[in-house]
Amino acid sequence: QMLRTCKDEDLDNILFVIVDQVNRGKMHITEVSQRIEFAELNFLAGEKAKASGVFSSAAFYVEQGIGFLDKNSWNDYYQLWLRLYTSCIELEFCNGNFEKLAEVLNCIITHAKCFDDKLRAYCILIFSLGCQKQMVKAIEMGLDVLERLGEQFPTDLDVKDAATEVLKTRRMLEGQTMGTLIGKVIKDKRVLTIMGLLESLALYSYFGKPEYIPLFACRMIQLSLRHGWCSFTTFGYALYSVVLIAHDDIKGAERYGKLVLDIMEDKKAWYQHCRVNAVIYGIVFTHCRPLHLCLEPVAKAYRDCAKIGDSEWLVANASAFASLSFQCGKELSSIDIFLNDAEKKVKRWNATTIFPNLRVLRQAILNLMGKANHLTLLEGESISFKKEISNEMVRKNVQLTGRLQLYQVRLAYMFGDLDLAEHIVQESHGTEGIFFGKYEACEHLFYHGLVSFACARKTNEDKWTTFAQDSVGKMRRWAENAPFNCEQKLHLLEAEQCFCAGRRKEAEEKYASAILLSGTNGFVQDQALCYERAALFYLENGDIEEASTLYGKAHNAYLEWGARGKADHLCKHSPF
Repeated sequence: QMLRTCKDEDLDNILFVIVDQVNRGKMHITEVSQRIEFAELNFLAGEKAKASGVFSSAAFYVEQGIGFLDKNSWNDYYQLWLRLYTSCIELEFCNGNFEKLAEVLNCIITHAKCFDDKLRAYCILIFSLGCQKQMVKAIEMGLDVLERLGEQFPTDLDVKDAATEVLKTRRMLEGQTMGTLIGKVIKDKRVLTIMGLLESLALYSYFGKPEYIPLFACRMIQLSLRHGWCSFTTFGYALYSVVLIAHDDIKGAERYGKLVLDIMEDKKAWYQHCRVNAVIYGIVFTHCRPLHLCLEPVAKAYRDCAKIGDSEWLVANASAFASLSFQCGKELSSIDIFLNDAEKKVKRWNATTIFPNLRVLRQAILNLMGKANHLTLLEGESISFKKEISNEMVRKNVQLTGRLQLYQVRLAYMFGDLDLAEHIVQESHGTEGIFFGKYEACEHLFYHGLVSFACARKTNEDKWTTFAQDSVGKMRRWAENAPFNCEQKLHLLEAEQCFCAGRRKEAEEKYASAILLSGTNGFVQDQALCYERAALFYLENGDIEEASTLYGKAHNAYLEWGARGKADHLCKHSPF
């Protein structure tokens, strides 16, 4: 009766009341025309709830709408059936209900009349595979769908493919201004779908097949230059700036990073920061701006992803923020609290794409805090290095493998297990490229250099000197571009180099400058390590008083960082 008497313009105000009443009497409604009408109303209620971000309620209304349809509705009322079923998979994806999603997906793929009608279902299937850590499968399916949409990519890539695409894109961008880049808007729905797929596949590629990242980034730019701007274009330029870093064009990367921020401001499209900040502030600007200034933009993107239910990028931003916080030397217990909170949010949406990478970091933090049985080993309540590194699926995830090796080397070196550190460095030397521009590549070089110098002093083998010098050379490049982030690391490596070569005076000067720069640049964890390494140097050279003073300062700095486990280890193994 309310439905019959209300005017069309009033329906929106009382839609939920009407639909809730109708659904309560659902079993008594048998007339086909009424059931179709009420299925349509439930669809409208679901769309309204979805627009408000209430995805669980939206899914309920859509399921109720599907319940009003009979088994042949896909044939008799095709458009309504398709709208309801497509909305259902979108909402179940947002809710992380992958079992229900798979069931509805099968219905669409079986009964939809053409590829275009199945396209949204294929996209959701790709996104769901990515969220369930099946990145390689998601990428393979995505490439197949893109091919059917007219965008082909080679299946067997080599370095030349990426270089060719980057060169082609550079030429297309020559002479372009921001006005020409965003003056036209993409209206073709197929192109928009392609751009959205490329954005998600780029995220999965970062953890599954990083060799595809340059191709996806360049294709997004090329499509935008041909067809116009869309919301995905901004991410395309952000990703392109990462590609430029991989090609050692730091100035170009910074320029396009700034362009991304300018486009968002011009278009008043700050909502895009949820997907852009993890790339721009989490990767690009770490090469040219102080790390500490990159934290808040990533933290904001994380908070806003939680508000709007963007589970994929919530995890990406959580990963970027936690990693940056650790690299900045933030107090360890505060990072641990953040990681626990992030994991709760991730579990709520069943989104696990990147979270194993965060568990690696959390276990390293627990070890440093003294909350592990064996502080040297990356083993404990969060993750097991031995178990993960022997898993075939993990080995395919190059980012996770690289992180496992990086943090295990770090712990082994800091807690004095040089044999373990030596083994992993031999296995992973020269692989810093798998971090694709992240600051972890800098840390990889740093710890590989420290371990190599220690092994060179211990064994006198030329290979370790070669490994160490390679790390120093690459670290100089980082320090040239971002001295405020890396110069203390470079000076410590150079101090170890002088120590190894027996150049005592130079070593003293480099240790002193490394200590000073660590404090000036605000990296307490680096300063603690610099104090410790300098103490060992003075001890070996017979200056007991200076060594004792530096040990005490190292201990205090580790405590300031929150690394109680390392501070206690230092006391336990102190020669004094």
